Amino acid sequence: MFSSWQTRWQTRWQRFFASRSPRQARVTLTQKRIYILPTRGGFAFLLLLLVLLVAGINYQNNLIYGLTFWLATVFTLATWHTYQNMAGLQLSARATAPVFAGSPAQFELTLQAGVNKRSLQLAVHTALGDSQSVAQVGDTPVRMLWAEPTTRRGWYKPERLTLSSNAPFGLFRCWAYAWLDARALVYPRPVDAVIIIDGAGQGDTRPLGSTVTQELDGFRPYRAGDHRKHIHWATLAKGQPLQTREQALQHENESWVLWEHYSGTIEQRLSAMCQRVLILSEQDKVFGLVLPDRQITPSRGYEHRAQCLQALALYGLAEERSQC
Repeated sequence: MFSSWQTRWQTRWQRFFASRSPRQARVTLTQKRIYILPTRGGFAFLLLLLVLLVAGINYQNNLIYGLTFWLATVFTLATWHTYQNMAGLQLSARATAPVFAGSPAQFELTLQAGVNKRSLQLAVHTALGDSQSVAQVGDTPVRMLWAEPTTRRGWYKPERLTLSSNAPFGLFRCWAYAWLDARALVYPRPVDAVIIIDGAGQGDTRPLGSTVTQELDGFRPYRAGDHRKHIHWATLAKGQPLQTREQALQHENESWVLWEHYSGTIEQRLSAMCQRVLILSEQDKVFGLVLPDRQITPSRGYEHRAQCLQALALYGLAEERSQC
């Protein structure tokens, strides 16, 4: 009973904080987002002030009065300086690369203080309990990486981040919550599966006509997406611009990754097709992809591989697909 009550209470608090800190691509810490409370040392300092005040009243000692009011002024100023240590701090995040379901999605957090400001002794906590510390953040952006586990395909958005600091006096703890509008693309988990042979007995291959084979036919400048097997590394070793081997056009079979060639649930089919795309891409084959709602024409290279994997990752996720 107590645990359920605690869970409901935490859920309400999370909703309250989330309503005050909506998910944004870039978050600037302002008065609305920053919370502050005394630390254990701060409460001990308050207790000391109370003892001094009682002693001053009891003994009618002006020196004790003066010390008490001076320490109270220091305590009040500590509140302002602790808040100013985090005020104006800017946070943004981005995903480093797509991942497969079951692998952690990695994000890069960027921290930057305002103009002519310094934020000291900051700690960044994730919702999973991981923590990282930063000694100082100034005009130059400070970047750090953190990872969160994924369980399903599609777009994954990071959980809440908590930024906190006790600087500069240690009497107060200042913290802020941030839900950053970054997202990582999660591909289906690759799983080996047997391809169902179609009625023509051709499996997933079809005659292509004319495509590249292994017969060399000169060189051309390197273009992004060229397979590493076709890169002429010797030119780079000589200090020349990187080049790619051109290949003559001859007859070759293309491969198709077809939805109807796999059995099982939607997720099982997508996982099997994902594995097939990875294999064909590694073999530098020309292949196409056919889903019930989409067809990708045959091609090869890293860009084509990424296009096919993204189509598999977002299949059936209409709301998320419309955002890409």
